[in-house]
Amino acid sequence: MTEKQMKYPNLIKQLRMQREEFWKLKDFASALGISRAMMIQYEKGQSFPGLANLKKILEGLNTDLNTLYPKANDSTGASN
Repeated sequence: MTEKQMKYPNLIKQLRMQREEFWKLKDFASALGISRAMMIQYEKGQSFPGLANLKKILEGLNTDLNTLYPKANDSTGASN
């Protein structure tokens, strides 16, 4: 597992736990329509969400992709 892959699931869990209105995993998963077992896999880095579930997670955490992947906007040599 790469360093980036290791940080990603931990960040999902950290964001979920830091919410002003703390979400228990089972409640968060239920509210998103994602199984508890699948959320556990995401948070442990055993699986990564597809686009549909990633969108649900980001919306549920009231955040965006840049929070999970802050270096995605770094200069990569591509022209703007």
